[in-house]
Amino acid sequence: RRLGAWDDSCADPVGLRQSPVEYLSPILAESRSIVAHVNQASDADIEALARAGSTVAYCPRASAYFRQTEAFGAHRYRDMLDAGVNVALGTDSIVNLPDTESERLSTLDDARLLVRRDGLSPRAALAMATWRGAEALGMAPEAFSLAPVELPRLLAGFGLVPVSERDSDRSPASRVMASERPPALVRPTRVRPQDATS
Repeated sequence: RRLGAWDDSCADPVGLRQSPVEYLSPILAESRSIVAHVNQASDADIEALARAGSTVAYCPRASAYFRQTEAFGAHRYRDMLDAGVNVALGTDSIVNLPDTESERLSTLDDARLLVRRDGLSPRAALAMATWRGAEALGMAPEAFSLAPVELPRLLAGFGLVPVSERDSDRSPASRVMASERPPALVRPTRVRPQDATS
């Protein structure tokens, strides 16, 4: 539009003047799908996603970087969750992260943003960063939980999530969200059965 080259008829062949969810609804109805971003969703779109059993992979830091709120309003992930849509956190690229986080391509930081910015409960944010994504990929959600563990008894691990040292009386989920430290990867460790019980 700024260049004078845009005409509303340009949108006719692209999506046939439908929302992206409307346009994709025949495909979404065929199989469970993971739909990225969904920054602009109407009530009808949310209902269609719920009916189809689709998962939305919401990337909060990418949406913030591209200022999606200015274009479309706040992301409707809470409305989606309330309607029965599985919403998992995704992370887009280091290109759209602040310089201080450019080496932290982690859904944990996306979860922390939702807690800090939107007041989302730490438990809901951790669910979106862990088992909701596992469920979307067809994995057993119960295999993807965060729980305190004693390091000597760690049988195998994907990562350690640092907790805030402040407010030790708060829930572990709240302490994870309050921490600003990145998760650390842990190499899987083989432990002999007799060592696991000692």
